[in-house]
Amino acid sequence: APLKNPPPPPDIAGMIASVAWLLFAPGTSGFAGTDADTLSSLAWVTAGGMLVWAALSVICYRRFAKRYGEEFSSRVVSTVHAVISTIACGYAMAVQPTWQLGIKPTFAAQVAMCLSLAYFLVDLCGICMLSYFEWVFLAHHGACIAGLGVATFGGCSGFELVACTFLCEVSNPAMHCRWITLKRKGADNKLFRLLNICTVALFVVARIVVGPILTVIAVSDAKNPPFVRLLAFVLQLVSLKYGWYIIRSEWRGHTWNI
Repeated sequence: APLKNPPPPPDIAGMIASVAWLLFAPGTSGFAGTDADTLSSLAWVTAGGMLVWAALSVICYRRFAKRYGEEFSSRVVSTVHAVISTIACGYAMAVQPTWQLGIKPTFAAQVAMCLSLAYFLVDLCGICMLSYFEWVFLAHHGACIAGLGVATFGGCSGFELVACTFLCEVSNPAMHCRWITLKRKGADNKLFRLLNICTVALFVVARIVVGPILTVIAVSDAKNPPFVRLLAFVLQLVSLKYGWYIIRSEWRGHTWNI
């Protein structure tokens, strides 16, 4: 028989806000922190984003996983996230009053990073549950979640982290579409070759040319917390690793798979 007084659904936003307040309350752990009202709003954005990304993941899984594989369905969701994140972070940078390092993020930047934080939390669950699990994916998502959490709720290094997110995501729409095209149609078609050129060009410019410059500036800035500087260095090493793999594969005429 159904319960007369069923328990209320879990308050995801409340739990996110509580954990964020414990970790990043103003004046604790060396972070600037975020006031309670803003933090509550950001927690709701994160919780709502998680529900939307989870729903989209389920829809894509039911639509594509059986025919093309579980990673294929994840790539479709990743493409949508990459487009939204690039636009949101680009807008946040455009309305940023000053491109100064080590300052608190604007609300637009915090919302942009909340959307990505929600995505990575949901996608991390998918990676752990489905067949395409790899430790490098786990480490990458863990680092991204930590960095986005610090910037969003810790109230520090706002410009550096939203710029880093933009640089990391700007090449991903073409890269994921390239992967999807490769799996569906193979490498011998004009669309794949066009996406391949776009991916390589965007990846090299964003992550190999501009990325190291931003990393050096962020790491050498004493206003950034040590964790942020370490995270910037690690993520840049990952970008250089994949960049070397892509450039070497293109030089040898091999079809690379990321």
